[in-house]
Amino acid sequence: MKLKKNIFSDWIDKSIIDSSSIKYKDSNIVKISCMKKNIKYLPSLSRLNDYVTKKIFGKKINTVAEFFLHECIDTETPDSYEDTKFHIDRYLPCLKIIYTPNKINEASAPFGFIKKTHKLNNEFMRNFTLNSKKFFIDDEHLTLDLKNNEVSTICPENSLIISFTNGFHKRNIFLKKNVRKMIFFQFTNNFNFFSLLNYKKYN
Repeated sequence: MKLKKNIFSDWIDKSIIDSSSIKYKDSNIVKISCMKKNIKYLPSLSRLNDYVTKKIFGKKINTVAEFFLHECIDTETPDSYEDTKFHIDRYLPCLKIIYTPNKINEASAPFGFIKKTHKLNNEFMRNFTLNSKKFFIDDEHLTLDLKNNEVSTICPENSLIISFTNGFHKRNIFLKKNVRKMIFFQFTNNFNFFSLLNYKKYN
């Protein structure tokens, strides 16, 4: 799949969002920049979005394309940031689709996930969401079963990552100075309490 000249079309907001200043406060180890684009300008990715959301929710769910640039300026450690620890976005199923135009290897902060933790009948996750005061879990509290189900999305260029991020996920750390480019499609804002009352619409 090639992103055609539409990549240069108008942005939703022409200003570049400095996400790292919000997410990482005063730290400057990793700089995150973001810009948003109407998905209609990316027809190939728009068709993929329609296909995936219809398969999962039973109907097409629209969203925006969020262009993220992660630039590692200095050496990271596993405890550099909270998002490099396994965490949940929120308890309601939260679909995240990530397109990566470039190859992702161990050194370039691959997306990490613990399989089965997105399932609502997962007993460990049920206890975690009910009893934990934090949205992330420290490595020393990971059970053997969780560790055995941990995956890192090492993938070739032009890849698509699909995940329910109400399960444990994280950004693995950069092992060296590097740049990671990704396009995110997120759907959290498309669902709320009333979605539960109208659940048959999405099943």
